[in-house]
Amino acid sequence: VLPSGGDISESPIPLKKKKHEIRQLENVLSQLENENNKTQSSLLQCKETLHEKEILIATITEKLTMMEATMRSQGTTAKEKVKSTLEKIQGIWKNIGVSFKNRDNIRMKIDSCLEDTCQTELENAQALEQKYRDDIQFMLQNIEKMYNALGKQDDFFHVA
Repeated sequence: VLPSGGDISESPIPLKKKKHEIRQLENVLSQLENENNKTQSSLLQCKETLHEKEILIATITEKLTMMEATMRSQGTTAKEKVKSTLEKIQGIWKNIGVSFKNRDNIRMKIDSCLEDTCQTELENAQALEQKYRDDIQFMLQNIEKMYNALGKQDDFFHVA
């Protein structure tokens, strides 16, 4: 007879059964966690691929707009200048991550007034890039000051 008043012959079977059920549930939980991790990884990969495809679509659409506008304009000199300017703009946008909505708004501007818009957007992109560079330089100077204040100037390493 058990202290709880039950019979010894009754106790081990339900306890073993419960332990077995717990192990089975733990196994199921582990499998579900593994599946979830795989699904999350796959989702992240899909998001990265989608982002790359969106950039590709934006770039192709911009080039198509440039080509259509160039066909309407005169001469190959203008075509080469516009192409060069667009490539510079796209390079800067890629480096700083301009949103697709902004890129599409700019594409519509380019379609209506190609040369002026390209030059203006190049100047805007260059100004934004310089602002980012200035911000980074300012932050690095502050970090370097912190290292110096802590007496750890030898630990501060910066690659320009």
